[in-house]
Amino acid sequence: MSKFALVLLALVLALGCNSGTPARPTQVAAKKRVASTHSNSKPVVHVLVALCDNKYQGIVPVSARLGNGDDLKDNLYWGSMYGVKAYFTPQRGWKRISSTKNPKPGILERIILRNSSGTTLVADAYRGRNIQNAIEDFLSFTNGFDPQALHNSKQAFGGGSDMLVFLGHDGLMDFRLPVTTHTKLSAPKSVAILCCKSKKFFEPHIRPSAAKPILWTKSLMAPEAYVLEASIQSFERQESSAEAIQRAARAYSKYQNCSLKAVRSVFTSGY
Repeated sequence: MSKFALVLLALVLALGCNSGTPARPTQVAAKKRVASTHSNSKPVVHVLVALCDNKYQGIVPVSARLGNGDDLKDNLYWGSMYGVKAYFTPQRGWKRISSTKNPKPGILERIILRNSSGTTLVADAYRGRNIQNAIEDFLSFTNGFDPQALHNSKQAFGGGSDMLVFLGHDGLMDFRLPVTTHTKLSAPKSVAILCCKSKKFFEPHIRPSAAKPILWTKSLMAPEAYVLEASIQSFERQESSAEAIQRAARAYSKYQNCSLKAVRSVFTSGY
């Protein structure tokens, strides 16, 4: 696919996002929670990817090949050129540790990668129609629920992760979820929410957890893997909000071939 075609595709995806007002979330009582006892010796990042889906998500349809939410091989957010699985390769400093098909209902594939600094990346590809499950899991993990042990390791992902990421369509434009009030974690999670207008729609759900938003968005955007890479690098380097925004903007400007000045307005960091 040519660069021009990719830029055009990203624009179509962005325009496909519903730009309406978020539904007022309801409040529900906090669940009893046992805080994670895991303390990872090296950082663990868990990214939950909702596969692009023409049929089940509120987007302007892309090509059938890129927008099949049941297909791993060519999906825009997973197997295509800038999809998470295709992008994070040894050439970019990531070694594949494992790949598991259907690790749990609704997740078509889980890959585990590690870079030279020891950071582990767990990436889950949720079936497109299961986008609500992906967002629910993301919010649950952000609050420390369900820490899951990495195989043959004392490291943990899920609610035991050090950083959590949601990547895909902003499903909160299409459906509402209750805001659960929680006791703040003693060690709040770092998060990145890579979808259209994520600050507007996710902030009510994130604030009760005291999560630390490394990167989220103020406008429409194409949620592709180079922005995920930038957010992980900011997390690893413990960069300031201004540095995280600048790093993401540089990556987005490079791959979308657009003005760095204009792109800076897409991203934000912190509250």
